Parts: sequence; C-alpha cells; structure tokens
Amino acid sequence: MSGEPTLEERVLQFSMLELPGQPRMMHMGTSYLVNDLWTELQRKDEDIRKALEGEADDWDWVKPLLERALKEQP
Repeated sequence: MSGEPTLEERVLQFSMLELPGQPRMMHMGTSYLVNDLWTELQRKDEDIRKALEGEADDWDWVKPLLERALKEQP
C-alpha cells in the first residue's frame, strides 16, 4: 500500500479526534454513527469470510487463493 492509514486506523483516529482537519469537538450522534458503521462493516466482513470458507471446502483450487487473500487483509 502507499502508506495511507487503513480504514480501521482512520476510525480510531476519528474516535480520538486526531483526523487531519477534524474539528476538536464532534456531535455525539456522529460518533455513534461512525462506531455503528464500523461494527457493521466488521460483521459483514466476517460473514463474507465464513461464506467463502464454506464454499472453499467444495473447491480445493480455491483454498490457496482464499488463504492468500485472508493473509493480505489488515
């Protein structure tokens, strides 16, 4: 990657009011929204991983590709 922060790092920076150009105060609703969206993204990512792992059991040729892709995930 180009050295840019990951989405997870940016969410953490947002929570700590450390994003470049971010105001020093934030509306609580915005904080809750970002946290809810991040939680939902993590849940969807896990659902997709589980589905792909289940599919890979039927396709031996997919397993190395899946393992490599999972290792490359942050």
